[in-house]
Amino acid sequence: MAIRVYKDEKANAVIFEGSSFNSYWNGLLTASVNDQETGSIDVLNIAATSGSTLDFLSTGSNAYEYFRFPYTSFVNETGVAFGSATATADYINSVAQRPSLQTEITTNVQGYMSLLTDYYFNDVSGSGSLLEISTEQENTWLDVPIEVHPSGAADFRPQVMVDAQASGYETYSTQSVKFLLEGLDTSAFASFRAALSFNPDEDGGQVEARLVFNRTTGSTPVEDFVIADTVLNADQGASTNYPIQPSLPFFVGDTIDTDSAGNGGKLRFQIKSTVPGTLETRELTLFINR
Repeated sequence: MAIRVYKDEKANAVIFEGSSFNSYWNGLLTASVNDQETGSIDVLNIAATSGSTLDFLSTGSNAYEYFRFPYTSFVNETGVAFGSATATADYINSVAQRPSLQTEITTNVQGYMSLLTDYYFNDVSGSGSLLEISTEQENTWLDVPIEVHPSGAADFRPQVMVDAQASGYETYSTQSVKFLLEGLDTSAFASFRAALSFNPDEDGGQVEARLVFNRTTGSTPVEDFVIADTVLNADQGASTNYPIQPSLPFFVGDTIDTDSAGNGGKLRFQIKSTVPGTLETRELTLFINR
């Protein structure tokens, strides 16, 4: 009877199911081709091997769960046989060994979604996306446009967000974007950062920035809410290019978390200026912890 090898995610274990049912914690087994019989494999239990850092079960130099077993003794999760001893050992290692802590964190816990403009891709003439604020638009909240460079979308969101939404943002209005929070629950928190510059046409200007959150459908209340901050007091006068880097942290509460498939919170970025001028958007980034 062939031994079926598969990973039990819930139990955090690898299962060898055959004439008996053996299970081992992830990260304790390592498989290799036997050095004398190339058609056979060895499966070593590092927890029971003398000299290992997990030497609490050791009674000898090496502790093998399977030693010189023909690779044809094993099949994969779906019952398919392997074509070689190397393929068998590689498969067992892939299901038996836990990812590194760093990989676990960057894949499942932390990440970011960053949108970059041409400003970062052309040292000579690169520029961000421009928003000309007229006198009529003073003291008015305006959506911030961004023209994302063809290579400017850096998607390193936690895997749960990627699984929920293939894209981390959507475009609306005139080159404005909304970041998508689908995949996150109420234990998550995040921080939004923008890289901007503002050149006012008049003295004494002030700029505010805010995030506007769209709640999930069916939330109570259902209306949008905002987080805002003053990000510039133009105390050096007009016709000066002021760098601005707003940073707006927030937690994912129970009205912008994931309620169901296709129903998660969203956010967009806006600015308001007390004077006319030119706003340049260079980057928008959402940092995520879940």
